[in-house]
Amino acid sequence: FFLSDSICAEQQVALAAMAGAAVPSEDVLSKELVLNDILDHHGLDDHAKQANMYATLRQLEFIENANAIGVFNDTPEVYEKACDEKLRQYRMATDGFRDFDLEKFLREYDLQLDAVVKRIAAGMNANKQYEQDQRQKEMDRHKDKGMLGLAVEIGQQIVSLHDAITMADDAVGLPVTDILPEFAPFLRNLDKFPSVARSAELAKIRQWETIMKNMASTDVLTATQMQEITHDIDKMSMEVQRQG
Repeated sequence: FFLSDSICAEQQVALAAMAGAAVPSEDVLSKELVLNDILDHHGLDDHAKQANMYATLRQLEFIENANAIGVFNDTPEVYEKACDEKLRQYRMATDGFRDFDLEKFLREYDLQLDAVVKRIAAGMNANKQYEQDQRQKEMDRHKDKGMLGLAVEIGQQIVSLHDAITMADDAVGLPVTDILPEFAPFLRNLDKFPSVARSAELAKIRQWETIMKNMASTDVLTATQMQEITHDIDKMSMEVQRQG
């Protein structure tokens, strides 16, 4: 199997593996071999491009496995630099292919590199991904707290609406001016609640706001209307509790 003088040691190992020849064990790849730069892939023939990709993937696997067993515990910056460099080399190597398919390449050379696939999908070293995941979890916690507070506020507004309706005299009716001012902040909060913003229940509450806005300030809601609006507010309350 012909090897060009321009192909580096790890590419020779890769080409040998692809040709079905015996491949040296992983431990022959020294730390320098794992961390060194792969030759620029531009101008390489198809075999060399595939060898370049094979070598890059195996080296990334070596780095990820070493990190997983704690080799870089005391020197995380060494792992981060090595991993970032191999990811950069992987992206460069894909430029040598037309529509490169990683899964297809792995199947073609019978490679099971789950850690590599995960790292390439993340597009960053494991330490950076962990930090990013922690930041996202913290943001999610703050968001959850914010949504909980919003749900509580909506609950309080529903109680206030109920009180306004309950205290009204059925025979006299409920003055629009007693309840309409409560609707604007109530609807604003419901709009902030993503899970109910497009619900049928919210649409019904909006209809009540429109009805009351079109009434004169001296108008009142009848006993039947009060029953209906109470029913719709209760359904809205149940939806908030269910989605929250």
